[in-house]
Amino acid sequence: MAAHGSQVTDLERTLAVCEQQLEEIEHRAQALRVMTVNSCEAAGAAGECAPCDVEAASLRLSRDFEELAAEALELGCRRVPGAMDIFEQANVAIDCIASWLRHCREVQASAKRGLATCSCQGPCGSGS
Repeated sequence: MAAHGSQVTDLERTLAVCEQQLEEIEHRAQALRVMTVNSCEAAGAAGECAPCDVEAASLRLSRDFEELAAEALELGCRRVPGAMDIFEQANVAIDCIASWLRHCREVQASAKRGLATCSCQGPCGSGS
């Protein structure tokens, strides 16, 4: 049983790291809150926080959360205390990332169509 406890502790640490990274992505995305299309293009050309950067970081992080959820589910099926809580938290984060990705792709499509604004303030976190 002690081994299971240490596995849950490891998952909790991983969850904390992933949640911190999600928060950083949300802050980066908020930097794009209301930019003109030209500003978005300039930011992207300068290597700054652009929708595609937020998208790429979100995709990487979603894989981390998926792995975390899978490990937590496996432990949860073995009735390890705390594992299902981690599984649920990881899935909430995955839903949030999916919302950000959907929104950032809309921003990229709008920018390609030449619309006047680009906003990557998504529906999750402090940007809600």
